[in-house]
Amino acid sequence: MRPLFVYGTLRHRPLLETLARDLGAARAEAAALPGHRVLRQAGAPWPALVPDPGGEAPGTLWHGLPEAARARLDGFEAPFGYE
Repeated sequence: MRPLFVYGTLRHRPLLETLARDLGAARAEAAALPGHRVLRQAGAPWPALVPDPGGEAPGTLWHGLPEAARARLDGFEAPFGYE
């Protein structure tokens, strides 16, 4: 299973744990996505990941998230247009 990079609100572990419900044996590590940055989305209170050649977006890389947890996180993010 591929690791999952999260940024913005999902970096708040209590929120992620609430949404995922069961993290199983998943482990998290601090990470950064080069060539991007995180900005507040225009007209909305949530963050957006935007390209920035000199930037680096802070995030968390999750390894071993159970499929059910990933599906619940996707369900939370989908209404906001995230993939």
